[in-house]
Amino acid sequence: MTPGSAEDNAADFLGRSPTARGEALLGRQSPYLTDPAERDHTRLRYERTGTGWERLRLWS
Repeated sequence: MTPGSAEDNAADFLGRSPTARGEALLGRQSPYLTDPAERDHTRLRYERTGTGWERLRLWS
């Protein structure tokens, strides 16, 4: 995944419903937590490997 251009991002935002745009503008973003001890829960993602599944932390 790569970031879109400013024009693509603006078109995507403006293409959303007024309610969704309002939520995006007024909604509070979660702060980035750098210390794993600050997190309430560990979020994992699983990727299939040749021999089974690999468990990876969702946030590093």
